[in-house]
Amino acid sequence: MAGLPTRLLCAALLLAVSAAPARAGDKISWGWADSAPFMIPEGPDRDQGIYDQIRALLKKRLPQYEHEEVAAPIPRILKEIKAESHWCWLAARKTPEREAFAYFSLPAALVMPPRIIIRKDHRKAYEGMGELSLKTLLEQHPERASFMRERSYSPEVDALLLQNPPGHLHSTRHVAVQLILAERIDYLLEYPAMAFYLAKRSGHEGALMALPFKEMSSHSLDRVMCPKTEWGRQVIAAVDAVLLAERPTPAYRRMLESWHDDEGVQRIRQLYDTTFLNGR
Repeated sequence: MAGLPTRLLCAALLLAVSAAPARAGDKISWGWADSAPFMIPEGPDRDQGIYDQIRALLKKRLPQYEHEEVAAPIPRILKEIKAESHWCWLAARKTPEREAFAYFSLPAALVMPPRIIIRKDHRKAYEGMGELSLKTLLEQHPERASFMRERSYSPEVDALLLQNPPGHLHSTRHVAVQLILAERIDYLLEYPAMAFYLAKRSGHEGALMALPFKEMSSHSLDRVMCPKTEWGRQVIAAVDAVLLAERPTPAYRRMLESWHDDEGVQRIRQLYDTTFLNGR
């Protein structure tokens, strides 16, 4: 296929992968966790989250597989993948630890960084600190923080959490948002769109605010993660073929921009062609 334009090459690769004969057991169990507005399992916005849309596209473009969606907390999803079950996870951050037991696709989503989430009526206490440092907060008051169990934030933040473990770990975002609304914790690290959506859904719209911090990354790249087996390798190859064909399209760009505020949309557009499409 030497000399073919990139778009045609992607289409040819996708056709070749899709044409592979289905075999017994060729079913992908897509693990997912309620993480609105990235994955929305109920209400008027059901299945319209960013990852809901990407997952629906992958299911449509991979007809050689059966597909099922399984709601599960992240620790269980990782456990299934480690056990070499026919599970995959769309929302995974690639880390050296995870690469020991999983294969990863090309970047499927460009994600703006999590921020420190606080109650808006506590803002004066944080504004008086000057430039916020997560390291300082964890050193001073680790018992007043909550972080997602077995979640990778960024190499720098992950290292800080190992050095100064927070007082609370949660398996669902609902729990964390309820803890901060009830003032049982002072802050958590979360994507602003997610924290605000959950606060609104629980009747507390406008109660939270997001603060930047010194160690915050500029963005992250989420991927499809499957077990490190021959089955997983083949699924990732098929997923990559779809992503190569679809990511440059306006429709895919719109999916990644959905649910972001104007600042987030502009940042995604700045990074899309250079960082996201060239990510490996």
